[in-house]
Amino acid sequence: MNNLINNKKEYLLSIEDVLDVVEASKIVAKWFVKSKKTSPEYQLENYVCFHKNCKYGVYIDENKFYFVSILRPKKFLGIESAMSIQVVSEILTDDLEDSHLEKGSITGATLLRRDTDSEKFFFKAITSYDDVAAADQALDLQNKIKEETERKTEEAEREAKEEAEKKAKK
Repeated sequence: MNNLINNKKEYLLSIEDVLDVVEASKIVAKWFVKSKKTSPEYQLENYVCFHKNCKYGVYIDENKFYFVSILRPKKFLGIESAMSIQVVSEILTDDLEDSHLEKGSITGATLLRRDTDSEKFFFKAITSYDDVAAADQALDLQNKIKEETERKTEEAEREAKEEAEKKAKK
């Protein structure tokens, strides 16, 4: 299980224009400190990564990954608004047939925002995880079948050799 979570984290961090939580904390730490909310999405320690613009992020809670939309604090007439985080969807699930749900949730949550091409690529990469995971599983299955076939072939050759040696001794 831990290996799967690490693979998912590595996948997220391999996406173009993604900042790991350490890099992003230089920008977002003050937002999280000021929020003083206790739910998991408001705890910076739970985050894996952010898109470079820090409008979107991914955090982990109880071994589940969540995609969030972040509204930064803004000043208007000298008053600063609070940061707001919307949990959009659970992502990178083990179910390889639910990417359409993730795509729908992310599309709906980002509909009214002007997203850059980089952010759109980020969304696509996140929702494409099922395809990547399926390809990895297919490759694992191919390797397993190949190894099993090679093992059976070697075993049959060994048995044939032993049988030939027994006949030669008689």
